[in-house]
Amino acid sequence: MAVVWGVFASTAVWSILYQGIKWRLDMEPEWACRLLTLCHAVTATSLSALCAYMGPWPLTDPGGPITVLQHVALIVSLGYFIFDMIWCLYHQTEGATMLVHHAVSIVALGRILMKGYSGTEAVAGIGGLEITNPLLQVRWFLRTAGYKNTIPFVLVEMCFMATFFIIRILGGGYLLYATVVHPRPDLEAKLYATSFFTLSCFFMVYIFQYFKTKQVGEPLIHEVRQEERVKRVQQGDAFCKCTRDLVWNKEVPVICKWLHGSECDEVYDEHAGCDQGRKSRSTGTEGDERKQEWVDMGMSREWLG
Repeated sequence: MAVVWGVFASTAVWSILYQGIKWRLDMEPEWACRLLTLCHAVTATSLSALCAYMGPWPLTDPGGPITVLQHVALIVSLGYFIFDMIWCLYHQTEGATMLVHHAVSIVALGRILMKGYSGTEAVAGIGGLEITNPLLQVRWFLRTAGYKNTIPFVLVEMCFMATFFIIRILGGGYLLYATVVHPRPDLEAKLYATSFFTLSCFFMVYIFQYFKTKQVGEPLIHEVRQEERVKRVQQGDAFCKCTRDLVWNKEVPVICKWLHGSECDEVYDEHAGCDQGRKSRSTGTEGDERKQEWVDMGMSREWLG
Protein backbone atom coordinates (compact mmCIF):
# COMPACT_ATOMS: atom_id res chain seq x y z
CA MET A 1 0.00 0.00 0.00
CA ALA A 2 2.91 2.34 0.71
CA VAL A 3 4.15 1.83 -2.85
CA VAL A 4 0.72 2.73 -4.27
CA TRP A 5 0.57 5.93 -2.26
CA GLY A 6 4.13 6.74 -3.29
CA VAL A 7 3.29 6.35 -6.98
CA PHE A 8 0.15 8.44 -6.54
CA ALA A 9 2.16 11.17 -4.82
CA SER A 10 4.82 11.05 -7.54
CA THR A 11 2.21 11.45 -10.27
CA ALA A 12 0.64 14.34 -8.41
CA VAL A 13 4.01 16.08 -7.97
CA TRP A 14 4.84 15.80 -11.67
CA SER A 15 1.37 17.13 -12.53
CA ILE A 16 1.80 20.09 -10.19
CA LEU A 17 5.24 20.83 -11.61
CA TYR A 18 3.80 20.76 -15.13
CA GLN A 19 1.05 23.21 -14.22
CA GLY A 20 3.57 25.41 -12.45
CA ILE A 21 5.87 25.51 -15.46
CA LYS A 22 2.98 26.10 -17.83
CA TRP A 23 1.37 28.98 -15.93
CA ARG A 24 4.35 30.51 -14.19
CA LEU A 25 6.47 30.70 -17.34
CA ASP A 26 3.44 31.25 -19.63
CA MET A 27 4.35 28.33 -21.90
CA GLU A 28 2.39 26.33 -24.41
CA PRO A 29 1.52 22.77 -23.29
CA GLU A 30 4.13 21.19 -25.58
CA TRP A 31 6.90 23.49 -24.30
CA ALA A 32 5.95 22.92 -20.67
CA CYS A 33 5.73 19.14 -21.09
CA ARG A 34 9.09 18.93 -22.83
CA LEU A 35 10.73 21.05 -20.16
CA LEU A 36 9.24 18.71 -17.55
CA THR A 37 10.54 15.75 -19.58
CA LEU A 38 13.99 17.31 -19.48
CA CYS A 39 13.76 17.63 -15.69
CA HIS A 40 12.71 13.98 -15.35
CA ALA A 41 15.51 12.83 -17.63
CA VAL A 42 18.13 14.60 -15.54
CA THR A 43 16.57 13.34 -12.29
CA ALA A 44 16.22 9.73 -13.47
CA THR A 45 19.74 9.61 -14.90
CA SER A 46 21.22 11.02 -11.70
CA LEU A 47 19.30 8.54 -9.51
CA SER A 48 20.33 5.68 -11.79
CA ALA A 49 23.99 6.66 -11.60
CA LEU A 50 23.75 6.96 -7.82
CA CYS A 51 22.11 3.53 -7.55
CA ALA A 52 24.84 1.97 -9.66
CA TYR A 53 27.50 3.67 -7.53
CA MET A 54 25.91 2.51 -4.27
CA GLY A 55 25.42 -1.01 -5.65
CA PRO A 56 24.63 -3.63 -6.60
CA TRP A 57 26.16 -3.41 -10.09
CA PRO A 58 23.51 -4.17 -12.74
CA LEU A 59 25.80 -5.98 -15.18
CA THR A 60 26.98 -8.56 -12.65
CA ASP A 61 24.29 -8.76 -9.98
CA PRO A 62 20.78 -8.35 -11.46
CA GLY A 63 17.60 -9.79 -10.02
CA GLY A 64 18.23 -8.97 -6.38
CA PRO A 65 15.93 -7.32 -3.83
CA ILE A 66 15.09 -3.67 -4.38
CA THR A 67 17.02 -1.24 -2.20
CA VAL A 68 15.53 1.90 -0.65
CA LEU A 69 17.23 4.15 -3.21
CA GLN A 70 15.98 1.98 -6.06
CA HIS A 71 12.47 2.26 -4.61
CA VAL A 72 12.74 6.03 -4.80
CA ALA A 73 14.08 5.98 -8.38
CA LEU A 74 11.37 3.60 -9.60
CA ILE A 75 8.53 5.52 -7.92
CA VAL A 76 9.78 8.85 -9.32
CA SER A 77 9.93 7.50 -12.87
CA LEU A 78 6.68 5.53 -12.64
CA GLY A 79 4.82 8.65 -11.51
CA TYR A 80 6.27 10.60 -14.42
CA PHE A 81 5.38 7.92 -16.99
CA ILE A 82 1.78 7.82 -15.73
CA PHE A 83 1.53 11.60 -16.02
CA ASP A 84 3.11 11.65 -19.48
CA MET A 85 0.91 8.81 -20.71
CA ILE A 86 -2.20 10.74 -19.69
CA TRP A 87 -0.80 13.91 -21.28
CA CYS A 88 -0.04 12.14 -24.57
CA LEU A 89 -3.49 10.57 -24.74
CA TYR A 90 -5.17 13.89 -23.98
CA HIS A 91 -3.17 16.00 -26.46
CA GLN A 92 -2.71 13.16 -29.03
CA THR A 93 0.81 14.24 -29.94
CA GLU A 94 2.61 10.87 -30.00
CA GLY A 95 2.51 7.86 -32.26
CA ALA A 96 1.87 4.23 -31.44
CA THR A 97 5.52 3.42 -30.71
CA MET A 98 5.83 6.04 -27.98
CA LEU A 99 2.51 5.04 -26.44
CA VAL A 100 3.61 1.39 -26.37
CA HIS A 101 6.89 2.52 -24.78
CA HIS A 102 5.01 4.33 -22.02
CA ALA A 103 2.60 1.44 -21.48
CA VAL A 104 5.42 -1.09 -21.17
CA SER A 105 7.28 1.24 -18.80
CA ILE A 106 4.24 1.62 -16.53
CA VAL A 107 3.50 -2.11 -16.43
CA ALA A 108 7.15 -3.12 -15.96
CA LEU A 109 7.96 -0.61 -13.21
CA GLY A 110 4.68 -1.31 -11.45
CA ARG A 111 5.23 -5.06 -11.44
CA ILE A 112 8.84 -4.74 -10.26
CA LEU A 113 7.76 -2.52 -7.39
CA MET A 114 5.03 -5.00 -6.45
CA LYS A 115 7.37 -8.01 -6.52
CA GLY A 116 10.27 -6.26 -4.80
CA TYR A 117 12.93 -7.78 -7.05
CA SER A 118 14.96 -6.88 -10.18
CA GLY A 119 15.21 -3.21 -9.25
CA THR A 120 18.91 -3.15 -10.12
CA GLU A 121 18.51 -3.80 -13.84
CA ALA A 122 15.26 -1.81 -13.97
CA VAL A 123 16.88 1.36 -12.61
CA ALA A 124 19.88 0.86 -14.89
CA GLY A 125 17.52 0.50 -17.84
CA ILE A 126 15.72 3.71 -16.93
CA GLY A 127 19.06 5.53 -16.75
CA GLY A 128 20.03 4.22 -20.17
CA LEU A 129 16.68 5.22 -21.63
CA GLU A 130 16.69 8.71 -20.15
CA ILE A 131 20.34 9.72 -20.57
CA THR A 132 19.78 10.63 -24.23
CA ASN A 133 16.55 12.52 -23.52
CA PRO A 134 18.08 15.91 -22.62
CA LEU A 135 19.75 16.11 -26.03
CA LEU A 136 16.47 15.20 -27.71
CA GLN A 137 14.60 17.95 -25.88
CA VAL A 138 17.30 20.56 -26.52
CA ARG A 139 17.15 19.62 -30.20
CA TRP A 140 13.38 20.21 -30.19
CA PHE A 141 13.78 23.57 -28.41
CA LEU A 142 16.36 24.75 -30.97
CA ARG A 143 14.30 23.59 -33.93
CA THR A 144 11.08 25.13 -32.64
CA ALA A 145 12.84 28.40 -31.84
CA GLY A 146 14.04 28.69 -35.45
CA TYR A 147 17.65 27.49 -35.08
CA LYS A 148 17.31 24.37 -37.20
CA ASN A 149 20.07 25.21 -39.69
CA THR A 150 22.59 26.43 -37.12
CA ILE A 151 25.79 24.83 -35.88
CA PRO A 152 24.45 24.26 -32.32
CA PHE A 153 21.44 22.41 -33.71
CA VAL A 154 23.59 20.17 -35.89
CA LEU A 155 25.99 19.42 -33.03
CA VAL A 156 23.15 18.56 -30.65
CA GLU A 157 21.49 16.37 -33.27
CA MET A 158 24.67 14.46 -34.07
CA CYS A 159 25.49 14.01 -30.38
CA PHE A 160 21.99 12.67 -29.78
CA MET A 161 22.26 10.14 -32.59
CA ALA A 162 25.70 8.99 -31.45
CA THR A 163 24.81 8.67 -27.76
CA PHE A 164 21.55 6.91 -28.61
CA PHE A 165 23.41 4.25 -30.57
CA ILE A 166 26.26 3.87 -28.07
CA ILE A 167 24.20 3.82 -24.87
CA ARG A 168 20.79 2.46 -25.83
CA ILE A 169 21.85 -0.03 -28.50
CA LEU A 170 25.36 -1.12 -27.52
CA GLY A 171 25.04 -0.55 -23.77
CA GLY A 172 21.41 -1.64 -23.69
CA GLY A 173 22.26 -4.77 -25.63
CA TYR A 174 24.93 -5.68 -23.10
CA LEU A 175 22.55 -5.05 -20.19
CA LEU A 176 19.95 -7.25 -21.89
CA TYR A 177 22.52 -10.02 -22.32
CA ALA A 178 23.59 -9.74 -18.66
CA THR A 179 19.96 -9.94 -17.53
CA VAL A 180 18.93 -12.82 -19.77
CA VAL A 181 21.91 -15.11 -19.07
CA HIS A 182 21.90 -14.50 -15.31
CA PRO A 183 19.91 -17.18 -13.42
CA ARG A 184 18.47 -14.84 -10.76
CA PRO A 185 16.04 -12.62 -12.76
CA ASP A 186 12.76 -14.39 -13.45
CA LEU A 187 11.17 -14.81 -16.87
CA GLU A 188 8.97 -11.73 -16.42
CA ALA A 189 11.96 -9.48 -15.77
CA LYS A 190 13.76 -10.89 -18.79
CA LEU A 191 10.70 -10.23 -20.97
CA TYR A 192 10.57 -6.61 -19.79
CA ALA A 193 14.27 -6.16 -20.57
CA THR A 194 13.73 -7.64 -24.04
CA SER A 195 10.74 -5.36 -24.65
CA PHE A 196 12.66 -2.21 -23.74
CA PHE A 197 15.58 -3.15 -25.97
CA THR A 198 13.22 -3.96 -28.85
CA LEU A 199 11.61 -0.52 -28.55
CA SER A 200 15.06 1.09 -28.54
CA CYS A 201 15.82 -0.76 -31.77
CA PHE A 202 12.61 0.59 -33.32
CA PHE A 203 13.60 4.12 -32.33
CA MET A 204 17.08 3.52 -33.75
CA VAL A 205 15.54 2.53 -37.09
CA TYR A 206 13.56 5.79 -37.14
CA ILE A 207 16.71 7.77 -36.33
CA PHE A 208 18.66 5.99 -39.07
CA GLN A 209 15.91 6.70 -41.61
CA TYR A 210 15.91 10.37 -40.60
CA PHE A 211 19.70 10.54 -40.83
CA LYS A 212 19.67 8.89 -44.27
CA THR A 213 17.04 11.34 -45.53
CA LYS A 214 18.81 14.36 -44.07
CA GLN A 215 22.36 13.49 -45.10
CA VAL A 216 21.64 11.83 -48.46
CA GLY A 217 18.16 12.79 -49.66
CA GLU A 218 18.15 16.51 -48.88
CA PRO A 219 21.68 17.21 -50.28
CA LEU A 220 20.73 15.35 -53.46
CA ILE A 221 17.59 17.46 -53.89
CA HIS A 222 19.59 20.58 -53.11
CA GLU A 223 22.20 19.64 -55.73
CA VAL A 224 19.51 19.16 -58.38
CA ARG A 225 18.04 22.57 -57.55
CA GLN A 226 21.46 24.21 -57.79
CA GLU A 227 22.14 22.67 -61.19
CA GLU A 228 18.69 23.75 -62.37
CA ARG A 229 19.32 27.33 -61.26
CA VAL A 230 22.68 27.53 -63.02
CA LYS A 231 21.15 26.04 -66.15
CA ARG A 232 18.32 28.60 -66.12
CA VAL A 233 20.74 31.50 -65.79
CA GLN A 234 22.98 30.23 -68.58
CA GLN A 235 19.94 29.87 -70.82
CA GLY A 236 19.05 33.51 -70.22
CA ASP A 237 15.98 33.11 -68.03
CA ALA A 238 14.99 35.88 -65.67
CA PHE A 239 16.72 36.43 -62.35
CA CYS A 240 15.77 38.33 -59.23
CA LYS A 241 17.48 41.70 -58.80
CA CYS A 242 17.22 42.14 -55.05
CA THR A 243 18.83 38.87 -53.97
CA ARG A 244 20.52 37.62 -57.15
CA ASP A 245 18.46 34.45 -56.93
CA LEU A 246 17.21 32.78 -60.05
CA VAL A 247 13.53 32.92 -60.97
CA TRP A 248 11.83 32.04 -64.21
CA ASN A 249 9.50 34.22 -66.19
CA LYS A 250 6.04 32.70 -65.75
CA GLU A 251 6.42 31.94 -62.04
CA VAL A 252 8.23 35.01 -60.73
CA PRO A 253 6.19 35.69 -57.54
CA VAL A 254 5.94 32.01 -56.56
CA ILE A 255 9.54 31.02 -57.22
CA CYS A 256 10.95 34.24 -55.80
CA LYS A 257 9.01 33.64 -52.59
CA TRP A 258 10.25 30.05 -52.50
CA LEU A 259 13.83 31.21 -52.84
CA HIS A 260 14.07 33.88 -50.16
CA GLY A 261 10.78 34.13 -48.34
CA SER A 262 9.13 37.13 -49.98
CA GLU A 263 7.83 38.20 -53.37
CA CYS A 264 9.93 40.60 -55.40
CA ASP A 265 8.93 42.77 -58.35
CA GLU A 266 12.49 43.76 -59.27
CA VAL A 267 13.00 41.15 -61.96
CA TYR A 268 14.93 41.36 -65.20
CA ASP A 269 13.43 39.72 -68.23
CA GLU A 270 12.61 40.72 -71.79
CA HIS A 271 9.24 42.21 -70.87
CA ALA A 272 9.83 43.95 -67.53
CA GLY A 273 12.59 45.73 -65.67
CA CYS A 274 13.07 47.36 -62.29
CA ASP A 275 13.44 50.91 -61.00
CA GLN A 276 17.22 50.71 -61.15
CA GLY A 277 17.33 50.15 -64.90
CA ARG A 278 15.98 48.03 -67.70
CA LYS A 279 18.17 45.51 -69.47
CA SER A 280 16.91 43.08 -72.05
CA ARG A 281 18.22 39.56 -72.09
CA SER A 282 17.60 39.29 -75.82
CA THR A 283 18.88 42.61 -77.20
CA GLY A 284 22.05 44.59 -76.63
CA THR A 285 25.42 43.64 -75.23
CA GLU A 286 24.94 45.23 -71.81
CA GLY A 287 22.36 42.67 -70.75
CA ASP A 288 24.50 39.79 -72.05
CA GLU A 289 27.57 41.08 -70.22
CA ARG A 290 25.57 41.50 -67.00
CA LYS A 291 24.14 38.01 -67.32
CA GLN A 292 27.61 36.52 -67.85
CA GLU A 293 28.92 38.49 -64.88
CA TRP A 294 26.28 36.93 -62.67
CA VAL A 295 27.07 33.45 -63.98
CA ASP A 296 30.80 33.94 -63.38
CA MET A 297 30.65 35.78 -60.03
CA GLY A 298 27.42 35.01 -58.27
CA MET A 299 26.01 31.72 -59.44
CA SER A 300 28.58 29.19 -58.31
CA ARG A 301 27.29 26.05 -56.60
CA GLU A 302 28.61 27.19 -53.23
CA TRP A 303 26.99 30.63 -53.47
CA LEU A 304 23.67 29.22 -54.56
CA GLY A 305 23.62 26.96 -51.50
